[in-house]
Amino acid sequence: MFTPSSRIVAPKAVFDLETREISLLRSVPLTSAQSGIYYDFGLEVGGVVTIQFSVSATDGDGALGIAFTEAKDWIGPVSDSSSGIYERKDGALYANFSSTGNNTYVMPDEQLRGGFRYMTLFLVGASSSVAINNVSLELSFQPTWSNLRAYQGYFHSNDDLLNKIWYSGAYTIQTNALHPSTGRSWPGPDSQWLNNGDIGTGNTINTDGAKRDRTVWPGDMGVAISAAFYSTGDIESVFETHLDFIREIWDKYLTAMSFIANQFDSSLGLLNITGYTEDWGRFYTGSTSSSAQMLYYRTLVTGSELATLLGDTTGVNSTWLDSAAELQSAINARLWDESSGAFDNSIESRDNNTGLHPQDGNALAVLFGVVNATSDQAQDISTSLTKNWTPIGAESPELPGEVSPFISSFEIQAHLLVGQTQRALDLIRTSWGWYLNNENGTQSTMVEGYLVDGSFGYRHDAGYQEDYSYTSHSHGWATGPVTALTEYVLGLGITGLAGATWQMAPHFGDLQHAEGGFTTSIGKYSAAWTVDDDGGYPE
Repeated sequence: MFTPSSRIVAPKAVFDLETREISLLRSVPLTSAQSGIYYDFGLEVGGVVTIQFSVSATDGDGALGIAFTEAKDWIGPVSDSSSGIYERKDGALYANFSSTGNNTYVMPDEQLRGGFRYMTLFLVGASSSVAINNVSLELSFQPTWSNLRAYQGYFHSNDDLLNKIWYSGAYTIQTNALHPSTGRSWPGPDSQWLNNGDIGTGNTINTDGAKRDRTVWPGDMGVAISAAFYSTGDIESVFETHLDFIREIWDKYLTAMSFIANQFDSSLGLLNITGYTEDWGRFYTGSTSSSAQMLYYRTLVTGSELATLLGDTTGVNSTWLDSAAELQSAINARLWDESSGAFDNSIESRDNNTGLHPQDGNALAVLFGVVNATSDQAQDISTSLTKNWTPIGAESPELPGEVSPFISSFEIQAHLLVGQTQRALDLIRTSWGWYLNNENGTQSTMVEGYLVDGSFGYRHDAGYQEDYSYTSHSHGWATGPVTALTEYVLGLGITGLAGATWQMAPHFGDLQHAEGGFTTSIGKYSAAWTVDDDGGYPE
C-alpha cells in the first residue's frame, strides 16, 4: 500500500539542486549562491505545504521560492504545468522576508498543489542566507477519511509487481478524490495556479487527476468508477447506487439519448458524429468512427437495462435493444476488415486506404459485446491488438508514437474476456510495470500517458502544445488494472445491484495464487484461489 499512514507527511530526503548531494533533513542551509535544494517525498502527494525557516543574513528584501513537480524531469525553480495556460509555466510560490529571524510559511489554500513528488526551494532578491528547519505537508485528498488506509477492497497474488500495480491504481484513485471546492480554477489565472474551483456537491468528488485537471471528465470515469469500487470503495464520490437518483434524472437521460439518436444515419445504419469528433485526445476521428459505434451500442444496451430496472412502461427498453441489434449488424457489415482481423477506424479511413485499425474501437468491440467474446472474430481482434505492442506498452495507432493507459485499460479487459489471460498480464507488467518502476516518475501512481521512446510528452502534439511537463502522473483513467485483476484475474465481480448477485470466474495465466475482495452496501465479498503443483486447482 502506498497510502501514507498519516495526513501530515514529511519529505524522505533533501538534495542540493546542482550537485544532487543528499543533506540532512533538519536545518538545511540555503544561500543565494546556491541554485537551490529539492525535497523528495518519495511518492505522489498533494495538499498544503508548511515551511519553517530562519533567515540568518539578508541585504534587504528577499524571498524563498517554492516549485513543484510530479516527475524528476522538471525538478527546478519552475513548477511543472497544471494551469492549462500553455503560453506560460506555472512558475513558483514565494515566501517573502526582509529581515533576519524565524519565519513560517503556509501555502494559501487556494494554491494548494494537488499532485507532486518533488519540491524545490531557492532564493531570489537580496543576497541572503537561510536555514530550512522543517517541511511538512497536509494531504488534501480523500478529505473525509480519518484513516487514509481504510480501503474497502484488497488484492494479493504471488506476483509482487502485480500487487504493487493494483495498489498504485488504488492510490491514484485516492489522490484524485477531492473536496469539491478544490478543483482547478478555470479560466486559469494570469500567473501560477489556482485550485479553488467549485466542481460539484457533497464532501468528496472523484476527478480525472491529482495535479490536473482536477475536474470530472465522464469518459475518464469509464475506467475510474470500477477501479474505485474494487479498491477504495469510495463510490459515493462517483455515483449514487439507489434507483431514486436515476428516477430523478430520467427525463434528462431520455433527452440525452434522443440527442444521440438524432446523429444516427439510417442510410448507413451507423452513428454519424460529424461536428462532434472531439474524443479522448486521439487523431483521425471520422464521422463513422468505430469507437463511437461501440460506445453507442453499449449506451443502448445499458439504457435498456436501466429502463427495465425503473419499470419503464413506454417501451424504450425494447426499442433500444432492437436498435442495438441493428447497429451491431451494421458495424460488423460495414467496418469489419476480415483480412486484418480487426475493425477499421471508420468508413472514411478505409476508403482512404489508411490501414488504420484503432486500439480503442477494437478493444471496445470485445469489451462491450459487439463481438461475441467466444468467437474466432474476438480471437482475431486480440491477436491484432498485440501487433501494436512495444517493450513498454501498447502504441495506439490512432495516437501514433504514444501509449494510452486509458485505452490500454480497455484492451487488457478485452484480452481477458476472450481467454487470453497471459496477454493481459504481460501488457499490465510491461506498461504499468514500466512506469511504476521508472525512477523518473512518481513510483506510486498511474500516469496519464507517455511516448514509446520512454519520455513523458503525452499528447505533446495533440493538444498539449509541446508542453511535456503538462502530463498528469496520477490519472484515474489509467487505473484499468485494478478492475482487471479483481474482476477478471481473481474472478470476483458483482452481477446485480449492490452485489445482490455475483460471480466467481477466475483467469489464472501464469499465476499460482490470488486473493482479494471488496465491499458493497449489503456486505463484504472475498475470494481466493491457488493453482496446484500439477496445474489444477481446488474446487
